[in-house]
Amino acid sequence: MHELPVIRSILDIVLKSTPPGSRVLRIDLLLGAYCDAEPLWLQRYLDIAAKGSPAQGATLKVERGGADFEYRVERIEVKDGE
Repeated sequence: MHELPVIRSILDIVLKSTPPGSRVLRIDLLLGAYCDAEPLWLQRYLDIAAKGSPAQGATLKVERGGADFEYRVERIEVKDGE
């Protein structure tokens, strides 16, 4: 269940980086070689943590290969507000 605090931190970074009025569609996340978080659970917790926020419904693309225990947001795909 350690994925939930990780997702909350990532979501905080994403929401601070998203222009006001935009909607987050996708988050590309790079996990370090020693991170044991499961992509399925990361997505499930994102669904819960993002409820009611501009990131509600966003998908998470997870790749492995970063350094050590690193979690890094590589890209955020947003839709401008209308």
